[in-house]
Amino acid sequence: MADSPQRPPLLAATLAVVAAALLALAWLSQVVERTPDERNYQIAGRVVAARQPLTTPEQRFQGPLMLLGTQLTDPGGRASDDAALRRARLGMLGFPALLLLAVALWARQALGSRAGLAAALCGATSPTLLAYGPLLSSDVPLAALTALAGWLAWRWAQRPTTVRLLAFGVACGGLAATKYTAAIPLAGLAGALLLAAARGLDPWSQPDAAPRRLAGRLLRTALALAVVGVVALATLYACYLFAQPPCPATTIAGLTSGPMRALAALPGGAFVLGLLPEPMVLGLDHQAIWAGRTENGTFFDRRGNHVAYYPLTLLLKTPEPLWLLALVGLPRLARAGRGLAALALLPAALLLAYCSATRSLQMGVRYLLPCVPAVWLAAAAAAETRWARTRGGRAVFAAAALAALLYVALGWPRFVGFFPLVAGGPANGFRAVADGNCDWDQRWQAGLDALRARHPDAAFLEVGQGPRLGKVAAYCDDLKDVDPRDPARCYHWLARLRPIDRDGAAWLLFDVTPAAFAAAVARGDERAAEDLAVAQLLAGDVAAARAALALVPAERRAASHAATQSLIEAVAAAGSDAAARDAASLTATALGHFELALALADRSPRANAVRIAALLLRTGRPRDGVAFLEAAGADGSRTTEEVLLLAASLCDGGRHYAPEPMHALALMLAGPAPAADSPLAGPWGDLMARVRAAVAREQALDRDR
Repeated sequence: MADSPQRPPLLAATLAVVAAALLALAWLSQVVERTPDERNYQIAGRVVAARQPLTTPEQRFQGPLMLLGTQLTDPGGRASDDAALRRARLGMLGFPALLLLAVALWARQALGSRAGLAAALCGATSPTLLAYGPLLSSDVPLAALTALAGWLAWRWAQRPTTVRLLAFGVACGGLAATKYTAAIPLAGLAGALLLAAARGLDPWSQPDAAPRRLAGRLLRTALALAVVGVVALATLYACYLFAQPPCPATTIAGLTSGPMRALAALPGGAFVLGLLPEPMVLGLDHQAIWAGRTENGTFFDRRGNHVAYYPLTLLLKTPEPLWLLALVGLPRLARAGRGLAALALLPAALLLAYCSATRSLQMGVRYLLPCVPAVWLAAAAAAETRWARTRGGRAVFAAAALAALLYVALGWPRFVGFFPLVAGGPANGFRAVADGNCDWDQRWQAGLDALRARHPDAAFLEVGQGPRLGKVAAYCDDLKDVDPRDPARCYHWLARLRPIDRDGAAWLLFDVTPAAFAAAVARGDERAAEDLAVAQLLAGDVAAARAALALVPAERRAASHAATQSLIEAVAAAGSDAAARDAASLTATALGHFELALALADRSPRANAVRIAALLLRTGRPRDGVAFLEAAGADGSRTTEEVLLLAASLCDGGRHYAPEPMHALALMLAGPAPAADSPLAGPWGDLMARVRAAVAREQALDRDR
């Protein structure tokens, strides 16, 4: 239990820190840009609050408690209206408030009043909480309910009363109603209590009774957890406002994801799924399909999700002083007894292990948000060590607090792209764990505008655009483009340079000079010479392109060097001959220089239409590609392959254009459709189903706009 007395002044200070944090979060909720998901969550929340059937994936993708949270202050009206979003965000602040209070009070009761104040300070200055706390998102609710359930489980372990057990059950139900990955922290809490029983926890024991054997303690704890499960299930249905039915056998039989079908096939699996609300089971099924996709992420210069992505994300998205204090506080946390360390750390550790082992959905630190308060608790425990009372310890704590406040000041008001100095700061965040950690599409347009205002002469690249000289800016995600020479790796010609300006971690601005490329070549980066040569070709300077290739000594020249040299000579020889330039375009495409290939390609032959559209798509101009391909087939010559390409591009939209599923559906209905025995019949059917679902989704959104 706590070492230091429970001093009321420190309690007041703790609550003052929490209040200050909530004021900061309230302000941030009114100024940070919207994420791509918030409108969907807001509309889905309206459906839940109206007790209507949850029929679309967006309405079932998250738990109902988070969706109800979006409705606490939602003024109604158009969900696309920024004023409505800002109002709705205020109601969601209850979740970060719950998180801060649960962690601070848990630390105070379990460790001492200094630890309670330290935990509140850790939370109030956490860049992760400041980033995601102001948003309509399920991640902070998941962390808040995990912390609340952990605290209430710890309180029950100290004094196992029925009231405390029921409170723990309600918290577990709320946790299950936030996000489907809540199953992992729930398993961690159950495991921690069983571990506590193995070490002496004996529920419902009499004060004067003899200690029970291990089997008896485990049995009683398991029975207590069964009670918790019943209460949690009732709470889960309450979060759906008792408007959603249990999952019927027909739905269970129609599950499509491998994990859910395997669960249903287990003895008793279908029975357990039948106890859950139908939207939750369907949501789990849908999310299991997405979680199985491991090819879309990046890790350093590797493509594909990586087992080390999430551990490194947690490391690099946490301020250095917090890790230092957490390492100091861990032994104190472990000595606190009564399951504190296990209840605080095991749910987080299991979530980290699951995300890493499955390599699922590299979405940034927000997917690990329950791990962040666990670090706060460990760091807070350092405040209750003897070392913390020494002059040196107090100095370290003061320095850590100042560093935390400095990070807040430097990052204000946008914290999604936070990276500490040890990671190179936000300017280098894209290099290691870019996915979801640099931006959540909030600063794509606003960051571009901010940088353009400071550097009106700069070029702002789209994805896939080639080398050029001068001031050049690129978006963080585009800097992790696929290497056309090795699809298993990432490559961008700007990544070898250091940014000279930035907007958070979202947009990076570079000063690109021939000298910078020459310096890279001197460091052993032979490909820099090829990129400089292409930049000169795009500028129309063949002589400078030849000189760039000559920077590489003959003994260091790779096969691609000779291919680039051939490309230069082909461009020089082609002059204004359209056919020769088109042939050179094919060579440029093979070398991965898509912008140069587009500049050289002949757009007049009908046979080139798909290739031109693909090059426009590859150089960040998908809507132009759609328009070009539509115009090429307007005379009735459109092929099935072209319809597939057009419909796929229009269905989901892109950065510069909204989804147009109705347009995509009209194109597919006009055809030509593939024959039943064609290899394209399967992709056509899959795309048609996707387009029809997108049409239904857009129609539902239109009703709420």
